[in-house]
Amino acid sequence: MTHTTIHRFGVAAGACAIAAAGALVSAGDASAASQLTYWEHGNSKFEMTVSDTTPQVGDTITIGINFQRKASDEYIYEIKTLVPSCLRYIEGSAGWGGSPSPADKVENQTRQPVGQQSFLKIYAPSKVAWVVQWNWTSGWGSKKSVSSQYYVTQDCATGVPGQTSMHYGGSLGDGTYQDKGPTITVAKPPVVDPTTTPGGGNPGGGNPDDGGTGSLDTGSLGGLFG
Repeated sequence: MTHTTIHRFGVAAGACAIAAAGALVSAGDASAASQLTYWEHGNSKFEMTVSDTTPQVGDTITIGINFQRKASDEYIYEIKTLVPSCLRYIEGSAGWGGSPSPADKVENQTRQPVGQQSFLKIYAPSKVAWVVQWNWTSGWGSKKSVSSQYYVTQDCATGVPGQTSMHYGGSLGDGTYQDKGPTITVAKPPVVDPTTTPGGGNPGGGNPDDGGTGSLDTGSLGGLFG
């Protein structure tokens, strides 16, 4: 049986992208803002998710890619996640189908020039290991996903949007979807009021525990010395 290789690109006709933003409330950070973008191309549907698009330096975020098919199955051979260069991939966090990925190989290129994207590229252990199946009764099959975690380093400029992208290769050809994912904008650190000190502050001086004002009562001294 002869297979035809189809090269698919994000700018091709029929591809579209729609962004949906919402609040992701979690036990760790109730203010984290997640975002999802999705687009269709032929009989494929893709999603990219970022668990927190406005993280602070020192936070850990998760980036996910979802695949969905109709009309035929597709086998995924390799997946490339592109992120702002200031993010550092957390070793061992990449997973296919919600579990640590049995990837044959992982490539991680970081420390790119400011404004460029670093990438994480993982390879399937075999040609048939990672399959996205269609559903012959309902059309679209169930989603298959890959996710990875990143540490927000001090190299990240605050207040500047950074783009995410996804490329992949599979049994139906290559997909290059540049700048289709959500943007990540590292939040500026909170402003600290210099007049505020631990314990509520004590602008008047003196011992904050004695309830006084920190000044001597001249009237009481007069009683001592006549």
